[in-house]
This record gives sequence, structure tokens and C-alpha cells, in this order.
Amino acid sequence: MPPAHRGWPPPVRLCMAAFLGVVLFGCSTRVREQSVVSNEDPMMEARTAWLDVINRLNRADFKRLNKFSDVPTPVYAQSMHWAGQMFRTDAGPHAAENAATHWFHLTGPGDFDLLRHEYKQRGFEVVVSESAVFTHVLCTGYRPEEFGGADPLAQAKKLADVLLNVPPDLQFELVPADPKYRAFSSARTIGPGHMREWTERIDGVVYPSGIGLLCYKAGDRAEMFANVTKWFPDDFRAKAGSP
Repeated sequence: MPPAHRGWPPPVRLCMAAFLGVVLFGCSTRVREQSVVSNEDPMMEARTAWLDVINRLNRADFKRLNKFSDVPTPVYAQSMHWAGQMFRTDAGPHAAENAATHWFHLTGPGDFDLLRHEYKQRGFEVVVSESAVFTHVLCTGYRPEEFGGADPLAQAKKLADVLLNVPPDLQFELVPADPKYRAFSSARTIGPGHMREWTERIDGVVYPSGIGLLCYKAGDRAEMFANVTKWFPDDFRAKAGSP
């Protein structure tokens, strides 16, 4: 019999994903030191709920920012920090040469606050969906023969090498038990609560249109934003027109 949570409606699954985000990303250093590496994928439930939201929302669900500095200062600082950590200098959403457009989405029923960054890199499309605790990098429109050939895991490896500050020995494997997505991971048994560096686990999804890379904002800095659902402060929410 499948686990009961797979029959829960999307809002309930998202609430559980938010709870898991608090537990996994907002835990203390002492708890992280006591974390146990499981033989199962501890991120499957949260990852599925988060990917469901990312794939349900489209550009029409976001409001465009005139300039990225219009976002609240704490969100601006966190986004800049993690982009600097995760992306190569000339490959990220805040690199001036990429001329990215920036968008935001305020949490509504069944979803959560998000930033969206759109730009081109080496001729292919990049859409970065960023929450308080993860960054999802969707790559489409690239030529497979230039990015690892027909093997999607080889494509993911090459795209990660081009865009992200990843170690040279990064390797991905499919997550065989994922019931919904063709997911892959560099370390599928490690939970973010056990991670000291974001590079210790990178997940992703094989989409019909391309590859999505999912990076977790793991570490002490993520504790400032333990609420996975609500990232933007109330004054910005009121001014922007919260749902």
C-alpha cells in the first residue's frame, strides 16, 4: 500500500512540505550534528510538493520588478548571497551581463513566496525559481549534443558545470522510487539538516523540455528564513497586494 501522504490533497502536502522545511533548514547546529543519514530519500515528499508548485505557476502568476533592488532588503540580501554561493560569476541571475528580468509571487492557497529570474546563458534559456530555502534552475533550449549528448544525467552534469559552483567530481543518479517525477540526485540519502554546504546535495528533474537543477539553501544562514511559505515581510506584502 502506498504511503498515506500521497493521497493527501495538494494544500495538505504543501503544509507538510513547509513543516519539513522548518525542520530540515531551520534546525540548530546541535540537531544537525545529530542527524542520521537515511537509506531512503528524506527529501522526496518536500521536493515533490515544491516541484508541483513551481510547475503549476507560470509567468502570469508573477509580478515584474522594475529593478531587483525593489524587493525587501532581507530577501535581496539572501538572494544575492545564495546566487554568489551557487552560481559561477558570469552565469547567475544577478550578473549584469545576463540582463535578467526579475519577478515575484506572493503566497496564495497551496503555494509560497517565490522570486523568478529569467535570462539567457550561452544561447539557452534559464529560469530560476527561488524560495526561502531552495533554488530551482530550469534550463531549456540548449543543444543536447553540446551538453552531454542523449543521456539526461550527462546533460545535468554539464549544465551544472557551466552554471554552478559545483565540485568537478559531481555525479548524479536517478531516484528510482520517486512516484511522480523523473528525479535525480547527487546524494539522495542525505537530508539538508545533515548538510554543512549546499554542494553536498543537488537534486534535479528531467523534464520533456530540458533539465531542472534543485539546490538547497542548507546552512546556518537559512535559519533566518525558516518559514518556507512566507518569505516576504508584511509591509512589502501589503504594498504589493497580498492575496
